Amino acid sequence: MGFILVTFKGIIADRELDRLQILLVNQSPHSKSYEKIANEFAKTQQQRDELQTILDQQNEEIEKNVNLQKFIDANSKQLNKFDEHLVRQLIKKITIQETYCDVEFQNGDSLKINL
Repeated sequence: MGFILVTFKGIIADRELDRLQILLVNQSPHSKSYEKIANEFAKTQQQRDELQTILDQQNEEIEKNVNLQKFIDANSKQLNKFDEHLVRQLIKKITIQETYCDVEFQNGDSLKINL
């Protein structure tokens, strides 16, 4: 789910929670509509929490990418020899198969290279 879409859905969920909360305050706790509104409130709150989790994960991914780009910018130089420290900072795992090589970077991105 896209960053903007998650944020937008979160704003809508927040507004819906505000609306339902006002309805709950105006209802008698013993009325049938109170229970229905309370259930809808709980469902909307759960959806909002799930959206927040997705947003937090997206923010974490963005932060990883920004940190990786900062690292690359700070270390961008003409490499004349193998730099083990640089490799360890950038690459998490390399898997070599018969027909391809898979490089997994520290930020979670991966690159498949056909041999």
